[in-house]
Amino acid sequence: MQFTPLSPEQQPVGGILGDQMFEGPLLFRPVHRRMDEVRAPERVQVGLDDVHPQGQTADQLSRTLAPEVRIGAERMYGQFGFEAGYLGRFERWNFGPDSTGAMASISMIETLVYGQLAVHSSRIALHGGAALGAATKVWHDNFLVGRQTTSDFEVNLFADAQISLSRMLAASVGVVVHPPDTSTGTAHGFEYVAFCVGLLARK
Repeated sequence: MQFTPLSPEQQPVGGILGDQMFEGPLLFRPVHRRMDEVRAPERVQVGLDDVHPQGQTADQLSRTLAPEVRIGAERMYGQFGFEAGYLGRFERWNFGPDSTGAMASISMIETLVYGQLAVHSSRIALHGGAALGAATKVWHDNFLVGRQTTSDFEVNLFADAQISLSRMLAASVGVVVHPPDTSTGTAHGFEYVAFCVGLLARK
């Protein structure tokens, strides 16, 4: 694909990469950003995760939808970037294949710190990273013990692709893998895979 440099009077909505202005299909236009700057504070991503239980709990917990938020900052090194920040996610699971007649449920709040590497190319960025932190689980049993709270150390591994919609907005699709947590082997341990969509606002 060939891009044609434009004069300042012909600058398109799209952006600057170095000192060159380009026209071309929207998806392949570079986004206006300095490649050596820290984006601070100031990457806020909200998303919705389609969570599928795996392993020991795959036949005990229902599939669920989980909102998540990430707040971080990214440092650019040419085409490459490193981002770090906070990740929070909330899940509510029912015991059984669906919520009909569920005798018990579990609510979980994940509070994690994350780091990820990125490769930026035109309007597309690919990310891969990991998050470490705690999962606080509140068990609701309507017939036996009532409520019980536990807290476990956990790890998330994730990858996603982001497509810039504008200088300040991007869409994201990705996957999260939650390996067996520290309570696996007891009644409280579990693991999951989640498929994610989100919207990212950046400064």
